[in-house]
Amino acid sequence: MWLGNARPTACMGCRYPDATVARIGEDGLWRLDLHEAKVGFVRGPFAWRQFQKDLALAKAGSARGIEWHFFASELTGKLGPSHRLLAKMEQAAQAAGVSVKFVMHIPAGG
Repeated sequence: MWLGNARPTACMGCRYPDATVARIGEDGLWRLDLHEAKVGFVRGPFAWRQFQKDLALAKAGSARGIEWHFFASELTGKLGPSHRLLAKMEQAAQAAGVSVKFVMHIPAGG
């Protein structure tokens, strides 16, 4: 069953995460684990809007888990969200009561 996109009712537009894992919840309904991957230094409104949609899906019960993965850019060597964006994301997740896993993929030798 392909569940590659979802439309949160609390936000405008569909959400197309980089990867989804569909599982059947205890209630017998499908739930998604959402995975987002970003390369290089991440900041700005686009990532923030994506994150807001992820939170809306989790609050509505459509998403079971949320993971954001950050990889270093081969060109700049930079990785991860800006301090401001990460703080904003963590604060929003906490306020929404949603657990979000942030994973920094440090390159070998880095």
